[in-house]
Amino acid sequence: MGKTKKPATIDFSNLCKNIREKSKFTKSQMADYLRVTIRTYERYETGQVKPGAEPAFRLAGLYVTFSNLNIEFLDTTKG
Repeated sequence: MGKTKKPATIDFSNLCKNIREKSKFTKSQMADYLRVTIRTYERYETGQVKPGAEPAFRLAGLYVTFSNLNIEFLDTTKG
């Protein structure tokens, strides 16, 4: 029998930091956007805590927004 595959996991610490840097938010602004304390947000970035459903959903919204902006920018530069 074959091995069962583990479900993919998301590295929220890197994801949080990358999205924050791309959006040019400070940690405080990101915490406000996600509606958490700055201490909680810092714990997301260090991997000590994973976001709950609402902050994860809001984070996903930022990810999709910036991904779409990057795609649109690349499409418009092709001439």
